[in-house]
Amino acid sequence: AIDWTRLVLAASKCEARRRQAYKSSLANGSPWKDDGGGLENVVFDVLRCVSSFDCGNGDELYEAVANALVRRVDFVTGAVDMKGLPEPDRGEVCFIGRSNVGKSSLVNMLCNRKALAYTSKTPGKTKQFNFFTVNDKPGVEKER
Repeated sequence: AIDWTRLVLAASKCEARRRQAYKSSLANGSPWKDDGGGLENVVFDVLRCVSSFDCGNGDELYEAVANALVRRVDFVTGAVDMKGLPEPDRGEVCFIGRSNVGKSSLVNMLCNRKALAYTSKTPGKTKQFNFFTVNDKPGVEKER
């Protein structure tokens, strides 16, 4: 059997080294020497393989994928009505559901953060639309 979690973790380490080499080449002013695979995240290649096989994927694998793909998460704004929404300049993901079903917990789990989205045992605590950026360059979310 294939240990997909181990593959994801290895791909994540490989991707981290590749990102570091890319940043170093930018800092040194030297051209980025691509290995022919482009700058697409190696973890996506493993994820494509995982989705191609019925391998009984568990929570551990998906947690490893989330940890490998989400590197930076920033709160952008909270809006109480449609007028307060940020400009629609990127793709968005929306979680909707009944009160107290775990929407905020899902956001925290996917982003591997314990307190990114506020969670409470009391139903109905979240009274606004909360917007976050994922993997944006530092300062980009403030430009919007």
